[in-house]
Amino acid sequence: MFVAPLVVHSDRRTPQWRLHCVATARCQGAPPVRIDRKRPRLGQTLLCAERQTHRHDDGNKSEGHLKSAVSLFERIAQRFEGFARKLQQRLSRASTPADDASSVVSEGARKPQDAQVDSNLTLTLTSALCAYGVPEETAAKVAVQSSSSTWHRALQCFAAGDCSSASLATMLEKNIECLEEKVAAQLVDFVRQVAAASSLETSDWWSLLADTSMPLTTWFSFRNELVERLQQLAQYGLDSPELLRMIVPEQLQSLLHGRGRLEQALVFLTTEPPNGCGFEPDSDGLKRLVTRAPWLLALDSVDVARTIVQYLTQDLCLGYAPYIRQIVYAYPEMLRTDVTHIRAIHEYLRERCQLSTKHIGAMVRSYPRCLALPLARIERVTGYLHCLGLCRDDLTKVYRAFPALLALDIERDAEPVVSLFREYGLTDIAGLVRGLPPLLLYDIEQDIRPKLKFLQSVMNMDIQSVFEFPAFFSYSLRDRIAPRLLYLRRLGFTAARLRLSIVIAPSDTDFCRRVARTSQKEFLKFKEEFDQLIASRMQQVAVKSADAQRMDVDRPQATTGPTHER
Repeated sequence: MFVAPLVVHSDRRTPQWRLHCVATARCQGAPPVRIDRKRPRLGQTLLCAERQTHRHDDGNKSEGHLKSAVSLFERIAQRFEGFARKLQQRLSRASTPADDASSVVSEGARKPQDAQVDSNLTLTLTSALCAYGVPEETAAKVAVQSSSSTWHRALQCFAAGDCSSASLATMLEKNIECLEEKVAAQLVDFVRQVAAASSLETSDWWSLLADTSMPLTTWFSFRNELVERLQQLAQYGLDSPELLRMIVPEQLQSLLHGRGRLEQALVFLTTEPPNGCGFEPDSDGLKRLVTRAPWLLALDSVDVARTIVQYLTQDLCLGYAPYIRQIVYAYPEMLRTDVTHIRAIHEYLRERCQLSTKHIGAMVRSYPRCLALPLARIERVTGYLHCLGLCRDDLTKVYRAFPALLALDIERDAEPVVSLFREYGLTDIAGLVRGLPPLLLYDIEQDIRPKLKFLQSVMNMDIQSVFEFPAFFSYSLRDRIAPRLLYLRRLGFTAARLRLSIVIAPSDTDFCRRVARTSQKEFLKFKEEFDQLIASRMQQVAVKSADAQRMDVDRPQATTGPTHER
């Protein structure tokens, strides 16, 4: 078989001849291709592929067509090299043997039948998944993507393994291979084995398999190791369903990355200091710790954690087991902190702030995170407090009383508070911080500004009186400050006679007996009236705000109508 290009100029041939060329091209399966010339007025050029066989009727005529086509093709190739390459590709695709063409035709004839079969299989799988309980949308999506031929036996395996429809739908969305009979059988065997070794039901294990982001093959590849770890957890009383739901994913991650040994972690947590944390097996403290930080059972290196505990017990004088349990429970990340970093902070607090080892140990018990803070941040906070007027002795007392001040955010927390005090004429910020170290961490809109406004606007008291009692800002305005000061004003006490430390600090009984000199019953009755007044005022404010919002919503609608001038 031979394929030859036939190029015909429309301005040099008759319409009948052009029609004959187009018909020949369509019969041979090669549609005409337009070729744009530099002078389109000479006419368009049609190219078709004409198949020459030994049964062709007019051999001389075909031979002449071949010569003219080859000559024109050479001229076009010289002028348009890029088009010549495309033309050669078209001709090579057109030169298909007759038997190949017949095979293509027969294959095309079979496609509608295959498509009909595939459509029937997709509908059948969709119906089966919907009958299992899978949502219709998920079932249709899975049926289109699946190419499994054993899906019906896979569904039977899942049904026999008590797999819920929700878990199956989630697993199919993540891994379409679950519809293979082999994979389904492996999953069912894995769930039955781990459920027999733990307190979790099969439904809980199916939920874990569905919720995790790990490949399903990872689960049953570590089947034996996971069963062994479940047995170890049961020995230490950590086999409750709530704990296992958090512990199992962490343990599987450690198995996947080849790190962490559960037995070593459990021994470390239950050994007395300095070689462990001192938690008792099967105790509520150990269960609460594991609930809070399940990653402790998958520590990368137990030796590093043991070194930290030894430093706390020996260098910071925290060898008492309850101290270590308190620190580890309050801040479990301490066991992952670098010992060199802890030593650097210890030396800085001891040399720069003149804090003894005993005081630093007390700070760690109160605020364990202080040993994990960046050293540059602690240095910056210390310098800022020194600029406010706190000397070295003041820093020692402030840090001992409130170690969380080491984590102060200067721009976000301290600067707004200092600016507000200076706005009200309170310049001795250091005196306020000495009396109330957490003051720089208070919220100015909830804890500071309303109280200053109340003293100045309602009680007409001197703002400078807060220097006598900086702890005034730590009491509630509604429950403590306002009821007592307003009650004394009703009794006839003037603002000059009121001292905040005497009025605010005592209990209700001492306040009524020593300051107000009235019965506590009368004071409690006044507090109830005050609470009712505050509740009614808050309700009025809420109504006014709702009306204002409603008016804001209705105002554009009222103004959009036509306006009439009088």
